[in-house]
Amino acid sequence: MLHLFFSFLLSLIPYSSFNSEEEYIIYLQQTLQSPGIDEVTKVRAEFLLEGALKNRPGSPAADFSFTDRNGKTSSLYREIEALPVPCLLIFYDPDCNHCNEVIEEIIQNAEIDSLVSNDLLKIIAVYSGDEFSLWQKSSLRLPGKWCVGYEDGSLQDDERYLIIESPSIYLLKPDKTVWIKEMKDIKELKKLWKEF
Repeated sequence: MLHLFFSFLLSLIPYSSFNSEEEYIIYLQQTLQSPGIDEVTKVRAEFLLEGALKNRPGSPAADFSFTDRNGKTSSLYREIEALPVPCLLIFYDPDCNHCNEVIEEIIQNAEIDSLVSNDLLKIIAVYSGDEFSLWQKSSLRLPGKWCVGYEDGSLQDDERYLIIESPSIYLLKPDKTVWIKEMKDIKELKKLWKEF
């Protein structure tokens, strides 16, 4: 009976229900330690825990290649090395309303725009999926100063990043380490900027 409860919880409770990734990791670990957990729930919890433990704050961000809107192949590391400043890495879906709302909030934020314009912050927005033509059309509406890329989904297939919800936003330091994983609110940037 207990295994049905955990199976039910794993199917209903999205990552976004937790206040932090730390809480989510503890929840998954406790689920795995529960007696009588069924195999399906165990496999799902293991998969989610493995993903949650990747690209943790303080660890190097996983590198990946993508095609930019000029048709050139680049990579996360190459872009960061070209302009070694903090980087806002955004994984988004052009067809996602919430993604579009968050991206619009970033575009309209005068402080972020000033940081990007003055080369104090780099923004890399990447669509990891299989609808290239959709990405091409949507990439035109993003600011020219942003690095906008298309990745064919292999990034998720080989599980370098576990993108549970879109948009998925990371803040990276100039040395390519993760500063914040899964940034929930763009307002966090203002607070963090004082630390840098």
